[in-house]
Amino acid sequence: METIIKDISDAFNANRDRILNGEYGLLLGRCFSTFTVLEEEQGKKVITLMYNDGIAETMPKQAQHVDVFILDAGASLGEHFHEHATAEITVLFGRGTAHVGPFRLKIGPASEVLFQSSVIHDVRNKSPETMVFISLQDNPIIQADGKIDYCPVLRAV
Repeated sequence: METIIKDISDAFNANRDRILNGEYGLLLGRCFSTFTVLEEEQGKKVITLMYNDGIAETMPKQAQHVDVFILDAGASLGEHFHEHATAEITVLFGRGTAHVGPFRLKIGPASEVLFQSSVIHDVRNKSPETMVFISLQDNPIIQADGKIDYCPVLRAV
């Protein structure tokens, strides 16, 4: 898992501005062969990276799927949970708050947070800069059939 995080981190360190401007192919290389992008209006992007042949089999169960999240200043994922996926995130840059069940955690570069399946969570970018974090999952959030394992939490006002 450290190799995956290091490869993505190295790509951002070498090409941060270019990647943030949409050159996501710069994330490919030793570990990844292709990607898809889900871009939402609320200042968030999800880049799903697909492993090169033979790499996934060498990864532990909790790192079978990899997404890179980009949150603009002030953006958040929105409170939600995943029915199937457990995710562990590692923040590359930016600062914010991770909400995990009833807990609120301040996060920044190198912070790691575990989101178990069925636990309500959110990540909020509280910094004036873009926040980027890597999410390693045991099951895909964006599934092969196009469905998304994302269950929003609706709160009464």
